[in-house]
Amino acid sequence: MGYRRLPTTDKARYLALERMSNIIGSDDLGVLLNKEKELMILLDEFGNLLEKRERLAEQKKHTNRIKSILTTKLRLYVSHYLQVLNFSIDRGEMDKMVRKLYGLQVNMGNIPELSNIEHLMTWVEKIINGEEKRVLTDKMPISHPNVKKIEGQKEQLIVQQQELLTIENEIKINKQKIVDTRFLVDQFIKQAWNDIEAKFSNETNAVKQQKAARYGVVYVN
Repeated sequence: MGYRRLPTTDKARYLALERMSNIIGSDDLGVLLNKEKELMILLDEFGNLLEKRERLAEQKKHTNRIKSILTTKLRLYVSHYLQVLNFSIDRGEMDKMVRKLYGLQVNMGNIPELSNIEHLMTWVEKIINGEEKRVLTDKMPISHPNVKKIEGQKEQLIVQQQELLTIENEIKINKQKIVDTRFLVDQFIKQAWNDIEAKFSNETNAVKQQKAARYGVVYVN
C-alpha cells in the first residue's frame, strides 16, 4: 500500500489544483462540488502569480544582459578617453597639469580602477566635469570618444539600472504574494484530499486509493 504525498513544489501544487478543476464537471459523486468556487479562485490566482514570476525572471535576465553590454561599452569609452588624454600629454599637445582637472595624479598616466560600476560612474562624472573645465582654456575637445557620447552611454545605463530596480521590487512583492497564496493552496489541497478520501472511507484501502487517485490524490509506495 502507498501513502499519501502532498505536493511540495509550486508546479505540483498548481497541477493538483488543475487536476481537481478538470474533474469537477464529471464528478458524479459531487465530492468537490462545494469547493468549486474556492478552487477556481485559487487556481487562477496561483497560476497568475507563477506566470508573473517566470515573466519577471526573464525580464530581469534581459535587463541584466543589456546593462552588462552598456557597462562594458561605457568602460571602454572612459578607458579610451583617458588613454587619448594621456597620449596627448605624452606628445606634448597638452600640459600634464590638465590631469588635475579630472582628479588624476599629475605625474601618473595610469588608467584608474573601472571594474566597479560605482567607480566607473564616478569617473564618468570626473571626465565630464574635467572636459568642461579644460575646453574653457584649450578650446579643443577630445573627440574620440567625445564627452557627449560618454554621457549618452551613461544615461542609457542609468535607465537600465532603474529598470532593474523596478523589476527587483516587483519580484520581491510577487515572491511574498506567492508565499501567502501557497499557504492557502496547501490548506485547500490537504482539506480537499481529506474530503475525497472520506468519500471512499467504506472501501478497502486499495480501492479507496484507486478512486481517490482519479481526483488527483497522489500516493507513493
